[in-house]
Amino acid sequence: MGPSLATLIGQFAPLSFAYRPAAIVSYSKGRYGGIRAAMQLRTYLSELGLIHVPSMLAISHVENITEQGQTENPEILTPTAKLMEELIWFAEAVKEHSKEHELLYRGKLWSDHGPSRAAKK
Repeated sequence: MGPSLATLIGQFAPLSFAYRPAAIVSYSKGRYGGIRAAMQLRTYLSELGLIHVPSMLAISHVENITEQGQTENPEILTPTAKLMEELIWFAEAVKEHSKEHELLYRGKLWSDHGPSRAAKK
């Protein structure tokens, strides 16, 4: 993980990341698509309390994407769509679960750390 990303994440309180769904996307000019950095990031995000989806998207040969972020490459588009479906599923699952159950953060009730449940309703 690059130092600039670590610095950016460090600007926010760790609690602001708890129970937030996340997907990891990496890229590189090489054939591995930055997968080694993504693996390090997975551990870091877990420590912050983010719920990262099991899948990751590694985009290799990023130079094949236009400056506007466009591509017609099905090897990028298909996994991207699947990753987004998975991220949405996790986000909806956390939202539904939190409606009926008090969430825990580091062994304590979420309401002891974060916004009260009354404020959510």
